[in-house]
Amino acid sequence: KIGTSAFSKNPYIQTALLPDTVTEIEAYAFYDSSIREIDLSKIKQIGAGAFDNCRMLEEANLEAAEILGKVVFRGCKSLKTVTGLEQLQEIGSGVFLDTQLWEDYWKDEARGDLWIVNGILLCGYHCTGTVVIPDHVKKIAGNAFHTPNEIESRLEKVIIPDSVTEIGSGAFISCRALTTVRMENSVTHIESSAFAGCLKLTDIRLSNTLTSIDGIFEYCTSLERLTLPASVKKVGEDAFWHCPKLKTLTIPP
Repeated sequence: KIGTSAFSKNPYIQTALLPDTVTEIEAYAFYDSSIREIDLSKIKQIGAGAFDNCRMLEEANLEAAEILGKVVFRGCKSLKTVTGLEQLQEIGSGVFLDTQLWEDYWKDEARGDLWIVNGILLCGYHCTGTVVIPDHVKKIAGNAFHTPNEIESRLEKVIIPDSVTEIGSGAFISCRALTTVRMENSVTHIESSAFAGCLKLTDIRLSNTLTSIDGIFEYCTSLERLTLPASVKKVGEDAFWHCPKLKTLTIPP
């Protein structure tokens, strides 16, 4: 494996030739470096921020990737081609945030509304109005519906089926037109900021298998009432930070 921050901030490295024995790249290994070319086709696990801000990297073959940490390729401004992902099992938030691939998604009308790989919903940037998540989706990845700053989200309602067990960090962050969320009781975990900045959110039904609410609803400025499921044992830090209209919070005994 390649260790944490091994080539971080290296301004000279451009090409890395890896032997087949390397299957893991740890966190921030190439962070903010000048890497242009690297064969990732045998890599099974890539840690958080491993290629964060590698502005010269143009493509990534992820055919063996099983685990991608958060913001792995964030800020890779030249990254426009990603292949593979069929083996993907876990993915963190913001993996492709602020890449050319991420920007191009908005310009390609031929793309479907949802990018789903191996049961993980990676992107839903094109979605408008009401969206019903397909029943083969197991997880909604972090930042899945987070739009580029210059584009306003037009997602208004989302229906989450009973196949989904997890909603990633910032999955619906800044979906400012989102008013309604329906989820089944299969969802056992919602990561932080999942609905942060959903300024029009007024109607949400939470899963009755959730055990904690941790910073999920920051800046939901239209939310007036919410019923927590009886399964919740903890309301964490900043759970309802800056929800000025929240008047009624029902917590079952």
